[in-house]
Amino acid sequence: MSNEENLYRKSAFLYDLDMRDIVKSDIPFYIEYAEKTKGNILELACGTGRVSIELAKNNYSVDCLDLSKEMLAEFEKKINNLDDKLKNNIRLIHGNMSAFNLNKKYNLIIIPFRSFQTLTNEKDILNSLNCIYSHLNEEGIFIKFDERKPRSL
Repeated sequence: MSNEENLYRKSAFLYDLDMRDIVKSDIPFYIEYAEKTKGNILELACGTGRVSIELAKNNYSVDCLDLSKEMLAEFEKKINNLDDKLKNNIRLIHGNMSAFNLNKKYNLIIIPFRSFQTLTNEKDILNSLNCIYSHLNEEGIFIKFDERKPRSL
């Protein structure tokens, strides 16, 4: 997905206004898996830090990659309001989840919510999965969700 296709260029500042339960209910799940994997975490398509900040608050080190400079700018605003210890647990990375090389392995790689759906062609999907595989520790865990709204009958 190119920057021109980035859907959040003009609306990133609105992203955190959604307060529905669905936006918060998955966070305990990711914290549970962080506890199981006991190591560094990579969140792809991190957006404004909805999940990563909660992981950092639970003393996990999280690298946070997103294509949208605007979403990362909103995330940066949140980070500026955190204490130094929490700030040190978060590293922001501008990049594409279908083409990244961080020269690092992770115990847990996550793509929360519907973010994987932004990859719309087979080449990008396969490239992303290959990048994830190459960054995952041998005993690591990869979690992604493609939450789709059920169609009405």
